[in-house]
Amino acid sequence: MNITFRFAFLVIPIALLQSCSSIYYGVVGIRNPKPITPQEINALAQKWGIPNGSSFILDTGCYKNTLRGIQSDAQKNNHAQPLQALYFTNSSYPVSFQINCYAGGFPNLKWNRNGNMDVFPPREQAPIDSAISLYDIKNCIQPANEKTYANASKPMVLVFWTKFMKRQTKRFLKEVNRNAQSRGQNQVNIIYINADNLFLE
Repeated sequence: MNITFRFAFLVIPIALLQSCSSIYYGVVGIRNPKPITPQEINALAQKWGIPNGSSFILDTGCYKNTLRGIQSDAQKNNHAQPLQALYFTNSSYPVSFQINCYAGGFPNLKWNRNGNMDVFPPREQAPIDSAISLYDIKNCIQPANEKTYANASKPMVLVFWTKFMKRQTKRFLKEVNRNAQSRGQNQVNIIYINADNLFLE
């Protein structure tokens, strides 16, 4: 193994998973983003335990326009990550924000690294902001199938997930669901939003 390849192998995964860089490379169970159809989303959602009634697809054009309206580059980058969980209780803005680039960990992201997922809503991980509201996101999603319905109950968790993050997505969904169950059975409304097409070049 030459020095250049060794450096790339060790550094690139850490840089991608622990920083807020755009994720486009096949490392640590991650693949290059590819177009995904509603049929593929529904099949994968069923496989990964996402309820039909809570499955949505991100309208990428709408969401990109929303991102363009954010003045802070750091906030814009945070809201453009492939794995996100935004927690809303009695406000139109998140009270907790969990995203992949603040999770840390190698070779798997550690969502509960500091015990932040042991309480509901989770303790602060990514910086909380008011750059995007609950309305902004709900305005940019569409039902993944005919069984999907919009439930306005709170507390609400909006979960962005992607196929191309593979193993990291499955671990993320498991941790989000575990955390929600700590609140009590059926006490949390989780909306799952597939965002694969947002990351196409």
